[in-house]
Amino acid sequence: DRLTHKSHVLNMNGPSFRMRETEEWLKSELTDE
Repeated sequence: DRLTHKSHVLNMNGPSFRMRETEEWLKSELTDE
């Protein structure tokens, strides 16, 4: 309860940065072979 008292809610809509990074990594892995 104490931690959430001063917290802010961030509404993050749109493509995930982590997903995009993973897709780029997978593409580079496939093209390296």
